[in-house]
Amino acid sequence: MSDVTVIDAGKYIAEHRRWFIFLGAALIVAGALAIMFPLAGGVAVEIWVAIALIISGIAQMVHAFAVRQWQGFLFSTLLGILYFATGIILWLDPIKGVITLTVFLAAMLLIDGIMRCILAFRIRPHDGWGLLFAGGLIGILAAFMIWRQLPTSAFWAIGLLLGINLIFSGIAFITLARTARAAS
Repeated sequence: MSDVTVIDAGKYIAEHRRWFIFLGAALIVAGALAIMFPLAGGVAVEIWVAIALIISGIAQMVHAFAVRQWQGFLFSTLLGILYFATGIILWLDPIKGVITLTVFLAAMLLIDGIMRCILAFRIRPHDGWGLLFAGGLIGILAAFMIWRQLPTSAFWAIGLLLGINLIFSGIAFITLARTARAAS
């Protein structure tokens, strides 16, 4: 048997609901700030991506040299250099980095939207196929809106999406706390 203790999530949330409400409120405030100042939110995301790439690049190169006898040494080293260099470039010029990430975001939304539309037609006539298709169309529309407004969209797209995500996450944590309290 395992020594892992199973905790009743609802009871735990109810006991610590103030912390869940605090977290939810903090996320909502952060989300509102990201929406009010979307460029700052976009730059914050860009800096985190730069840091993640730098750390990943260093880890990849350390790994490559730690297992030097491995056949993938050269490939692994080159990937580490690529990650590290990309992170440094993003770090040194955050505004161009935000533009680059916005182009990537538009491409991702376009591909995701196309794939969702295809999937929707593949599962048709099952319930929900229409919502999946509509979501795909919204993704495609968002991609074109961002793409058409480049480079200006770089100053609002990532920060706006970050803000929306943070607000919905905050609402979710507050809802968890309120429903756990009501259930207990």
